[in-house]
Amino acid sequence: MRATAGVISILVPVGLLAYVAFASTALPQRASFFDYSLPILGGLGLLTVIGFVLYALRSNAVPSEKRALWVVVLLFANFLALPFFWFWYIRVGRHKA
Repeated sequence: MRATAGVISILVPVGLLAYVAFASTALPQRASFFDYSLPILGGLGLLTVIGFVLYALRSNAVPSEKRALWVVVLLFANFLALPFFWFWYIRVGRHKA
């Protein structure tokens, strides 16, 4: 499960950056791919942000003095913060409280 969360946390920002970089200049067949992938990436990203916020609030992996900060960072810098949160807290696999 941790590896899946890691792949998704990296896939979402990379996919969104690829959309921004290539969708406006893409050929029609590539533009169609990006039109279908954007809602999927957005939904995956939203679910991952919600899951990471719940993990930050319920787990003892995130220090209690940093929980509120991480919730705010995940809510406002969500897609950019996902890989960092996964790398620092979820990848290690500490047990829940």
